[in-house]
Parts: sequence; structure tokens; C-alpha cells
Amino acid sequence: LNPNPKGPSDRFPIVRIIEHFMFRDYMCLSFELLGCSLYDLIKDKKYQGLPRDRVRRLMSSVLDGLTYVWNAGIIHCDLKPENVLLVSKASDGGPDEIRDLVKIIDFGSSCFMGKQCYPYIQSRFYRAPEVIMRLEYNRPIDIWSFGCLVFEMIRG
Repeated sequence: LNPNPKGPSDRFPIVRIIEHFMFRDYMCLSFELLGCSLYDLIKDKKYQGLPRDRVRRLMSSVLDGLTYVWNAGIIHCDLKPENVLLVSKASDGGPDEIRDLVKIIDFGSSCFMGKQCYPYIQSRFYRAPEVIMRLEYNRPIDIWSFGCLVFEMIRG
């Protein structure tokens, strides 16, 4: 799932692992530098929502990320504003200017399609009905969270 660490980082819609190592029996992961989260954008707008054309661009980038993850046979299981970060030009060595390109982070709750790891997942405000009812789940739970995310980005 991890893209080529030597290629341009903004070509891949998920966070890139730079390196990993063990420290005192703990696995440590080093990730690429990214910008603020979508939650930070919402908060900066005083929870009033963002312009629809910007939401459209941001959400298109989120869908690219979900498609990438799903094509690898993975369900994210925790899509929310805090887990979507903006790519800044500074992370690629350019000036510190934020673009409407995002990357999905935090795959700690993710699972392979058809192999549910946890019965109760997703953050409360983005939780799909099938998860609440403790039914089997698949990719549609990410779509539910995505819909909640779109609504929150527009309405605040």
C-alpha cells in the first residue's frame, strides 16, 4: 500500500511512510510532513462551513484516496476530518502554500475487505448504521463517513 518513497509524495492520496524502526520493543514509524487537517479548516472558519467549490475540490481528493485504499482491498474504517490532511508545498520543498490536495492518514482501525477486525469501529459522528447495529460491514461504511464529512465541510 505504501507508495514509492523516492517518488513525488503528492502523487499518492494516502500518507507515505518514510521509514520504520524498533525502539525499546516499540515499532516506530516516520511519515511525510503534511499540512493541517480538514478539522482545522472547519475550526478556522468558526464552524460555518467552506465554499462549495472548495469542498468539491477537497472531497474529490478524498475520493481519490478512498479509491486507492479500496483498490488495495482495504476499508479505512475511521474517515473523519482529523484523518484527512492537506498537502502543503512545503512538504515537497516549495513555498509554504496550502493546496486543495489531501491525503488520508490513520490506518489504525483499517481492515481488509471481508475480514472484519473489530466489531465496533468509526468515530461516533461518522459511524455507519451497520456498525451501530453490529452487522457485517464493508466499503459502504467509508462512503457513509464520506457523506458525513461532505455535510460537515459545507455546513460547519
